[in-house]
Amino acid sequence: MTLTVRLLDIPYESLGRGRDGSYDKNAPRVRGTSKFLNIMDRIVIVADVNGVRVPFYLSTGAGGKQNVPAGKWYPFFGIGPDWWMNKLHDADIAAYYHSDVLKKICQQLDIKLGDIRDRAADYPTTSLASTQTRDFINAGFDRVTENETPGAPAIVAQNVSAIRAALDRAAPQNAWQRRAARVPTGPQAPWTPDAGHSRD
Repeated sequence: MTLTVRLLDIPYESLGRGRDGSYDKNAPRVRGTSKFLNIMDRIVIVADVNGVRVPFYLSTGAGGKQNVPAGKWYPFFGIGPDWWMNKLHDADIAAYYHSDVLKKICQQLDIKLGDIRDRAADYPTTSLASTQTRDFINAGFDRVTENETPGAPAIVAQNVSAIRAALDRAAPQNAWQRRAARVPTGPQAPWTPDAGHSRD
């Protein structure tokens, strides 16, 4: 079985802008979908990996995680009502949550998409008052949590385990490590982590 990654269109709702270009709460809301969103200065994508929905973010280096290199792609496991990206400790993030499948996907996101932090302002933002973006990102999780709440690490760990298990079922290691991947064409085509795409 080939491991295929397809970026999904994420719904968003942004504040409108006034005549001077600044956000204006009285201006009409802007609604749409985008494969890339800027959520509190982090670029976020949601990928369908052989039928398993997994969100990823581009590390900014601004979160104080010294052992997590900036400008690299990592998975996260939902967004809480406080807009906290559900993640575990530095060591787990840097080790791709000890999943060979997640590691392979992230390494290929680094190759195909690269460090696009300088383009964050080009991507749509989403209003923190809107729930549709969070609902879409959280669709693959039974439960998400806010930061620094009792039981938060356990909830995130459960989601990590569930995603790892789902990916292992969807893409058995011996299959995706052995088989040569197809190289899709076109900017919207799905791609395979073994295909070795370079950044557009």
